[in-house]
Order: sequence, then C-alpha cells, then structure tokens
Amino acid sequence: MTYFNTTNIEGEDLKKATEKADAQGVTILAHFKANENTLLNAWEIKCLLFPSDTILTSVRRALSVLKKDSKLDITDVKRPGQYKAVNRCYKLNDKLKPQMDLFKD
Repeated sequence: MTYFNTTNIEGEDLKKATEKADAQGVTILAHFKANENTLLNAWEIKCLLFPSDTILTSVRRALSVLKKDSKLDITDVKRPGQYKAVNRCYKLNDKLKPQMDLFKD
C-alpha cells in the first residue's frame, strides 16, 4: 500500500500513517478475496469495513492503489454512495480468484 504524504509528515507520525494506510488496503483486499463475486463502491466499503470516523478519501486512496496494483478492477456498475451521488463499483481482479473456478460446471 501507499500513503500519500500530502501533509509532509515525518518520523513516527509518517510511520503510523503508512501503517494505517497499509492496513486499510489489506482489510479491503481480504474482504474482496473472501467475497470474490462482490461488487462494492467506496461508500459501501467504508460503511461495511471501517469505523464511522474513517475518512472516505482514505478508502478511495486504498482502492486506487489496489486498482493500480491490479488487485481490484473498477466496473461499469454504478450505485449511490454518500449524499446519493453515483459511484462506480469495484471487484476482485479475476487473476486473484482461485483457479478452481475455471473448472466449475
């Protein structure tokens, strides 16, 4: 994961922020792996996986990094998010799904 250090923090504060950002990405990816056919938008992920005081921007950052790393894909499916604004949904990248799915009837 990547922490976007836009506030130029340093030292222990930077370490803590990076660890928190990494943990968010791990949590999101683990959820998609455990629910491999799930489609969720950023708002749904925030509400489902994180405390209410989690900033939506940090969830979007984690999703962007996971997409960049080819772990998640953005879909054409759109659902309402915060303030009923339409948001595109994400899904697990097919390459991360178990290979046994190829042999299902």
